[in-house]
Amino acid sequence: MASVQEFLIRKAVVPDIPALHILIEQSVRHLQKDDYTPEQIEGALGHTLGLDTQLIEDGTYFVAEPTGSAGVLAGCGGWSNRKTLFGSDHGPNRETPPPDAKPAFAAFQPAVLYPKYLEAIRGHKRRALQAGDTLNIGSLLLTVVTSDGVTIKRALPGSGGAIDECASMNSMDKDGGEENARSVGVVLTFGRSRIASFGDLTWDVEKKLVCPRDKVGPVDLFFVSNHGSNLNNSPALLHALAPRIAIVGNGAKKGADIESYETVSGSPRLVRFWQLHFAERADAQHNVPEAYIANPRSEGDTHASLEVSVSKQGAFTVTNDRTGLSESYPPVAGATVVR
Repeated sequence: MASVQEFLIRKAVVPDIPALHILIEQSVRHLQKDDYTPEQIEGALGHTLGLDTQLIEDGTYFVAEPTGSAGVLAGCGGWSNRKTLFGSDHGPNRETPPPDAKPAFAAFQPAVLYPKYLEAIRGHKRRALQAGDTLNIGSLLLTVVTSDGVTIKRALPGSGGAIDECASMNSMDKDGGEENARSVGVVLTFGRSRIASFGDLTWDVEKKLVCPRDKVGPVDLFFVSNHGSNLNNSPALLHALAPRIAIVGNGAKKGADIESYETVSGSPRLVRFWQLHFAERADAQHNVPEAYIANPRSEGDTHASLEVSVSKQGAFTVTNDRTGLSESYPPVAGATVVR
């Protein structure tokens, strides 16, 4: 009579991750080869059938080890207490280049680069952040306010005010690409200091975030979205954030659109607006003074930067790497301390 193989069922741990990747990929390629094409299988491994390492951290992912063969994995599986759309650490690429795209353009599009990204992060610990998630990094609290086109449901402390601009804020037909609206937008809190950085977050998602009532609240520093594009940075958003300092990471010929410049410049609490480059598509009236531009001329560009120092008391200092000019902004009285 053949012996019966017994298995130990235990919770998966982080050291299991490399073996889990191998097990899942070999299982999918072998067990599904009669039902799907190789292309379909590899596509599914890219996002749907991969490993969600967050489940290991949640304690809801298990492995089966043959008795007497520690470290050999024969099976795995788990469940999630979170709302997840896919069974892996990463979702699918949703942005494909147009069919008539030139090769040089298509080579740098997400559809081409995304598989390379998946390969580069294979086996590394990572987390797909959702709206409402938080990360504590020492004394820094990072709060995700937008992700995958979804905004937080519960307003952050200090927010909740009605935004007048919402009444006249129409939807924007253009968004600059499918992925822009899905940007991860974060508010970083460091003691009394608050910083907003929303990536390429689009106009319509901004509206969901601050209309009819603001869910973010005022910040000290705002990294202007999407290089200062006029597809972003709505008057409603700037009213809600009311930053004291704004920095736009524009190029000489990219971003810093006139509409965004006027909206940011007109923000009620703004003390200083800084630019990474002089915006050559705009006139001098729609650029900040040269002292507050890291790279005022594209010819002979030295790739200078803008550097920010932040204190837990709410003080900020911005330095122009090109000139060494620094300007400091003291704390605002009455700011809430987050510990």
